Amino acid sequence: MNILKRRECGRVAGAAGWLLVYGRRKVGKTFTLRNCARYDLYITVTRSGEALIGDDLWRLDEALREVVKTLKRGGSAVVDEFQRVPERYWDLVASAHPHGSLIISGSSFGMLRKIFDSRSPLLGLFDVYKMGLIKYADALAQLRDFQKAALWRDPWTISIVAHPREAEEKIYALYMSAMGLIGEVFTEEERTITKLYQVVLSALAEGEWNSAVVANYAAARGLDVTASTASAYLNRLVEMGLVEKIPIYGSKRSYHRISSTPLRLALYAEAKYHISEGRAPGPLPWGVELQFNIGELLAEAKGGQLAYLSHGDIDAVVITAEGAVGYEIKTGPISRQEARRAVEKIRRAGLPRAGLVSLAEEPPRDVADEAYGPQQLVEMAQSIFKTFTHGNFYQH
Repeated sequence: MNILKRRECGRVAGAAGWLLVYGRRKVGKTFTLRNCARYDLYITVTRSGEALIGDDLWRLDEALREVVKTLKRGGSAVVDEFQRVPERYWDLVASAHPHGSLIISGSSFGMLRKIFDSRSPLLGLFDVYKMGLIKYADALAQLRDFQKAALWRDPWTISIVAHPREAEEKIYALYMSAMGLIGEVFTEEERTITKLYQVVLSALAEGEWNSAVVANYAAARGLDVTASTASAYLNRLVEMGLVEKIPIYGSKRSYHRISSTPLRLALYAEAKYHISEGRAPGPLPWGVELQFNIGELLAEAKGGQLAYLSHGDIDAVVITAEGAVGYEIKTGPISRQEARRAVEKIRRAGLPRAGLVSLAEEPPRDVADEAYGPQQLVEMAQSIFKTFTHGNFYQH
């Protein structure tokens, strides 16, 4: 079994007091909690409203009373899928505070809003920790493969695609799994995945990123949508963890993109090639996906923020306290002539510093302010990963 270690393991292993862990479904919350958290009691709330403790099925009220007993004697407990716990039981859970160590985990942003509602008995009792995709630095440090790290940082893909070269041949399996995941996300948020949501996701998969263009994309498919409506739908998808917002350099606007590379590839294949109708897929947008993943790595290494430039064809921008750096990111080699053209392009776009990145070989170092080849990128990822990990993985 392929297992990627992740920095969040240390966070939950060292959790003291009461902690709420939330994030999109299938990002690895349950695996991390089961294998990293320290607990005397672990319960999982089922879809049918019961509780699973080990292999035994309990009535939910009895299981929660067991949690309260454990906490009151100074023990530690985990309640997984807490979004399925009816609010009528929240007072019971709150009655154990501040005793023991409690981690509750859920996949619903709606749950988070309810817990922090002014009328909630749980308000103010929990520290909050968002668990998203495995960080690209963590995946790359262990896999040393740029494409595989982009795929496997969303853990549900590990059992489907063993190697990136299989992505096209297994794209239908990826697409069906992606649609199942999206359906689960909507179910947990108590929302219906309408035609408009599907069209918005398809627009993002095809590379559209702002609300006005997404609205036009929807209108071309027979839906009467304004830019403000498209913006509201994009914001909801961000809340659900399916979409991320990246600030646009020099603007108050944001670039919207599907946060998961395998989700984006699967939805792109359907939007572009209609694979659900049995048609063969064509090339997948690996280049753009790797640009954003490498951009995330560079931003983390520099302690900066990843940004997007809406003009000038700049692959990534990283904003730091020292200023902004524009990057040319290529999967293949960069010749000296290409390097000069790239640096000129970045400077014309108004960025004070220019960087070159090649995933094939080290670029010319004397042309730009920064230059990184594949080995430097892997070492960068490993350096970041080591700062968060101390070997204390997977205790159970």
